[in-house]
Amino acid sequence: MSRSALIAITMARKPVSEGSIAENAVEHGTGPINIEATRIPATDGYQKAWDRPVSTNIGGGTYIHGTQVVTDLSSYRPSGRWPANLVVQHTPSCRDGVCDPSCAVADLDGQDIDNRPGSEFFLNLPSDGSNALPDALIAYLRCMVTIEGGSCLVIRDLEESDLSRFPPDHHHAAIVRGEPTPEQAVDLLRTLRPGGHLFVAAPEHRPTGHVGACRVEDAGFEVRDCILWVRDAGHVHYVAKASTAEREAGLAHLPEKMFAPSGGAQNALAAADEEGAGDEAEYGGEGDLGFNRITRRKNVHPTIKPKGLMARLLRTVPSDRGPVLDPFMGSGTTMISCLETGHDGIGIEREAEYLEIADARVRHWNTAVAAWDAARIESEHVPTTTESTEVDLNDFLGL
Repeated sequence: MSRSALIAITMARKPVSEGSIAENAVEHGTGPINIEATRIPATDGYQKAWDRPVSTNIGGGTYIHGTQVVTDLSSYRPSGRWPANLVVQHTPSCRDGVCDPSCAVADLDGQDIDNRPGSEFFLNLPSDGSNALPDALIAYLRCMVTIEGGSCLVIRDLEESDLSRFPPDHHHAAIVRGEPTPEQAVDLLRTLRPGGHLFVAAPEHRPTGHVGACRVEDAGFEVRDCILWVRDAGHVHYVAKASTAEREAGLAHLPEKMFAPSGGAQNALAAADEEGAGDEAEYGGEGDLGFNRITRRKNVHPTIKPKGLMARLLRTVPSDRGPVLDPFMGSGTTMISCLETGHDGIGIEREAEYLEIADARVRHWNTAVAAWDAARIESEHVPTTTESTEVDLNDFLGL
């Protein structure tokens, strides 16, 4: 059987039977995932914010609704990054820290992400040269969703497995390899306890795992995530998140707006809006954790994709195959990438606020990228004020 470079592992969960995940965990020992036990080790100082008092909604290890408190979180300092949904595996010929050119780990490190090895962000595995699900990966997944002493069903080949023999509501979790039949998917649901997790590693002949994912969902599972198991080089393209300059290019004429990524920040902004003081809302400051603050920006779309990522995807499709359709255009990144790759594009966005941002960004990058070979832009949005159309000679010549 041929070997696939990428294997998708579908993560699903049987619906809980209690009122909350916490209550389900007490009753059945299932539901949550064990984050602390499956963090990716890190020593690069990423967790520096935990070393000083911060304003946050975390107090005594618990989330607090309402006003922020200043607390010292050093005792909750994590042991590493969150569990990874990307697993990169060495080749059998990797020896003593020297990797083979075809190694997925070396390939990721060679992309020089922020001048440090990119593989450190993800789970790295050794290889025994077989196509089987590695024991180390099975142990990692089991630890993620199974309590100590819990029962985890492991089936390395579903093709000839009879799952009807397993008792109902018995296993805490299951890890299987292959493409479950509809009957097998129903049996897997039956044998797991309420809230029990299921991992389905796709077979070699259908590595995307989409058929198996649909079947377990049809059986009654909730599909929660997908973990990608990478076994060969040349299949991982790492792109950093969009910079501020990339996000806001072309938006100089738009007003700044309040932007609240976290739940606490959003609640504070909503409360200020109710009092008619939305423009003066404050939440978080210089010492706060991550998204736990209100900031001002012109591009307020919450999930902006880097244009380098979308351009990479578009280049896998010939431009003469027809226009690219983005029915949820957001702030217009896919349409901007079409300008770089030479594709025609159709973008649809129902939110007027985002449509205005997308229109301005696309028009800006059309000038910056295409110069005299600019695309013809047709838009339902008619801006009342536009940014200056003046460009320097380098932009005009596309240099």
